Amino acid sequence: AAAVVLLAVGVSIWAPWQSATPPVERGGPGEGLPIQPARVIETAVELQWDGMDGAEEYVVVLLQSDLSEVLRETTADLSLRVGVEDLPTSCRDSDMAWQVTALAGGDPIARSALGFFRCP
Repeated sequence: AAAVVLLAVGVSIWAPWQSATPPVERGGPGEGLPIQPARVIETAVELQWDGMDGAEEYVVVLLQSDLSEVLRETTADLSLRVGVEDLPTSCRDSDMAWQVTALAGGDPIARSALGFFRCP
């Protein structure tokens, strides 16, 4: 009987170590897409970012200070020029944020941190 108890304790200690599998990580793309500081000129904002291996296109999103989306553009280029006339008048002379997401096959593979600028 003692041997059975000893065997059961040994298996309960040994079994979890044997069957341990690496954890599965869930979630979307992290912040791995470098962006350049926004270049603000009198009539437009020029946004630029580095290319990402495997990316087929990029989605650029502009946000107001309350994080409401005011513009979403998809491009294969590594830059985007947004004219002031393309933004709502509520954006004029206000703080804005922008972010780029790299896509491959329509799926996100990398995302930039938020960039900030003041709309002309």
